[in-house]
Formats: sequence, structure tokens, C-alpha cells
Amino acid sequence: MNQCHAIYVKYLGPTNCSGSRVKLTCYDVSHRNGDKPKSIVIGYKHEFNDINCMVIDHIQKTGVELELISYNNRAPDYNVMLFKWSFDHICKLFKISVED
Repeated sequence: MNQCHAIYVKYLGPTNCSGSRVKLTCYDVSHRNGDKPKSIVIGYKHEFNDINCMVIDHIQKTGVELELISYNNRAPDYNVMLFKWSFDHICKLFKISVED
């Protein structure tokens, strides 16, 4: 399996100020933003059974065409979702500006 991209998905519980959220982190394009992993946080949607389905729905609604290969629980606190690599689509999802 070549040209794969991993997105780390972590559930963030509710606080006094905000409700449950899900954080998506991308390490593969970190060289594009000063060697820091790029992440986005989306609100938790209770109509989904698990956060993986919610993330897939979010990706589809943003118009990013990523093909899901697989996902699993990497550790107790986060999941890993594996997509076919597309640099432009990952940049669009994580709002990274593409410099010429």
C-alpha cells in the first residue's frame, strides 16, 4: 500500500465553556507550516454512532475527495484514519495554503 496518509482523530470531552468536540491532526504536511502538526477541531454530532463516521461525513461535506482505506483504534485516546494520499485535498481539509 503506497501513497497513504494518516489522520489522527481524538475525542475531546465537554468543558464548562464548550461541548464535545473532535480533533483531526495531520502530521504528514507539517513541513508546510513550520514543522508543527496541523489540526482542526469540529463539533461533535450526536446523530453518528462513532467519531469515525462523523469525520467521514465532515470530510465529504467540505468537498474534499479523499478515499478512505481503513481506520482503527491506535491507542485508547485516539483513532487513526488512513486515506489515499492527495496533497491538494489534505491542504484543503486542513486549510493549509499551497505556495507555488
